[in-house]
Formats: sequence, C-alpha cells, structure tokens
Amino acid sequence: MPPDRAVAASSIPLRLCAFAPLRQEDIHLNEPRLVNGARVNVLGVGVSVLNLTTALEAIARAVAERRKGYVCVTGVHGVTEAQDDPEFRRVLNRAFLNTPDGMPMVWLGRLAGHRAMGRVYGPDLMTLVMRESVARGWRHFFYGG
Repeated sequence: MPPDRAVAASSIPLRLCAFAPLRQEDIHLNEPRLVNGARVNVLGVGVSVLNLTTALEAIARAVAERRKGYVCVTGVHGVTEAQDDPEFRRVLNRAFLNTPDGMPMVWLGRLAGHRAMGRVYGPDLMTLVMRESVARGWRHFFYGG
C-alpha cells in the first residue's frame, strides 16, 4: 500500500465505525431471537452475535420449533447500503439472523465485548446447513440472488 494511502486510511475519524442508535421502528418485536438475543448495533443495523457453530445451532433450533424467518448475511457493504435505504435496513433488522459476514463486523462485535463472535461467511453457512439438511430431512426455499 502506498504511504499516502496508509496515512489516509489511518486518519478516518472513529465516528465512521461507531455504533449508532438502533431505532425501535427498525426492529420486528415478534422476531424469533437467538439464545441470548444479542445483536451488535453497527450504524443502525443489528448484526447477530454468533459464529458459524452458533449460527447453525440457531437455525436448527428454529427449524425444530417450526419458526418462520429468514437469514441475511451482512458485511460492510450491506451496512453501508442500509444507511441510504431505510427499507433495506428494516429487512436486515427484521431477519431471524443477520450474520457477520466480514471481519469488520466481527471486530466491532468483539469491541462491544462479544469475544466469541466470529465470521459467518455465507457459503460456509450454506454448506453446513445443506449438510445438516440431509441428516435431518429439512426442505428449503431460496429467494434472491
């Protein structure tokens, strides 16, 4: 990285990666929650506090309890898009899970005190869920691209 780029990157104000208030209207009050229901607020987007193992456990529990919901896999790009699109922010915040797909999401979660939070990369989660599906006879519905 050229020296001028390194200086520019290190001079980014901390407020750009600070936590913003999560608004009540962005949260679906009846949504199924994780074991502890924890989310890290990243600029108004609630990112689920979990890792690959706990994400699979949460999905397995939801399927066993026949809960309805959807999973979003969100990194920096998704949080950035949600800043200018309130409806997209609501979609992310109402998800059953909004997994931290990217190390910046994990770093912010750990900074907030969630030491066990880990990256939940979408393709890895999908692979684990598909394997579990074979063993448990789950069916799937895919929506989106």
